[in-house]
Amino acid sequence: VTLFLAHERAKGSDSFYDLYVISHPQRPPCAWCMEDDQLIGAISRYGALLDTRGWAGEVSRAKDYAERVSKGMAKDYGDCLGITADDLQWAMGIVSSRAMGGAASPTLVPLLDLVNHHALRHPFTGHDGYADAIRKRSELGDGESGVFVSQSSTPDDWAFWSYDKGGLTAMPLRGGEELLACYTEEYTPFDWFLNLGFLPIDSLPETEKVKDSKPS
Repeated sequence: VTLFLAHERAKGSDSFYDLYVISHPQRPPCAWCMEDDQLIGAISRYGALLDTRGWAGEVSRAKDYAERVSKGMAKDYGDCLGITADDLQWAMGIVSSRAMGGAASPTLVPLLDLVNHHALRHPFTGHDGYADAIRKRSELGDGESGVFVSQSSTPDDWAFWSYDKGGLTAMPLRGGEELLACYTEEYTPFDWFLNLGFLPIDSLPETEKVKDSKPS
């Protein structure tokens, strides 16, 4: 995925995916892509909420690793694909912060990568071929409310469903309600910061959540 994205970026306006590529930030948001002053400021802010000792060193090691990998890939594939180490490091940052599907099968899905995180919503699933099955199982409710009434709430229906505050009971997603998804249940606060560059409120210790009122 990283090689493909870097190659499409290098092609510029000749790429079929140009509009999608340029929709991404020039500097990915993950911590290891931050400038030094931005990194120090972010760690300082989060340091008021939880223990961030050692974060700067870990981020520095991750940045060094990304640079080594990108230079190695550029050496192996640069001439063939017309890409540079900078192209590859940018693509690595985008995949790190935007891809879904986990480390085993990272996947970039236009528009879905704009969906915000909420810990009580369902993880991203079913974005690779279930659309027809979902349409067959779903029927449009009354046109005024815009409610989708589905015959099931299996994981591949996640985009059509909201959940109660406990995250257990599925409810139809109403028109105008924000589409949300749980990015991951496995990240530590540092993992969030390293890979996505921010900490959602639900990743903070219980005693600290009330201090940080910013939305995820």
